[in-house]
Amino acid sequence: MKYLAKYLVLIICILGMFRGSIVFSADISQEVLDAEREITELIQSALSKGADVNAEDEDGRTALIWAAYYGRTDAVRSLLSKGADVNVKSNSGGTALRTAAVSGHTDIVQALLLKGADVNAKNKNGGTALMAASVSGHTDIVQALLLKGADVNAEDEDGRTALMYAVDWGHKEIVELLKKSGAKR
Repeated sequence: MKYLAKYLVLIICILGMFRGSIVFSADISQEVLDAEREITELIQSALSKGADVNAEDEDGRTALIWAAYYGRTDAVRSLLSKGADVNVKSNSGGTALRTAAVSGHTDIVQALLLKGADVNAKNKNGGTALMAASVSGHTDIVQALLLKGADVNAEDEDGRTALMYAVDWGHKEIVELLKKSGAKR
């Protein structure tokens, strides 16, 4: 049983890396579709054989966190439908939502929010998904997080806010959006 749990995390990692290797192919779109289908089938197979949907690797990351990192929307939806903990935190306090936010995976952010992801969850440094999206310049994700009630004035352990990060990184559209949403500093 423990083997199957680790296998589930491994499936996401290996096939996530595979996505990056197919850029040399002549028919990328078909290979991407095939890989997405393969991931979903492997997840379903592992879960049907008893794999723990919330199994963690040595850093506390689950298949859901890895799927969010690699931008595997179908895998995220499949894992959520099988009961993956939408708010599970890795050893560093990272969540699937923060991972998807920093990586710019809008569809995954939306799926996680629909399943009740904690929009204000903080990692060990006090960082939030809103801060991650703001520093990375993902305006659509910032907007989605704000609509779900993200604390626009939350501070990390250094006293920095999403607005400060957006200013520092020159994301003017995000700066304006955060100010319109009540950002004070």
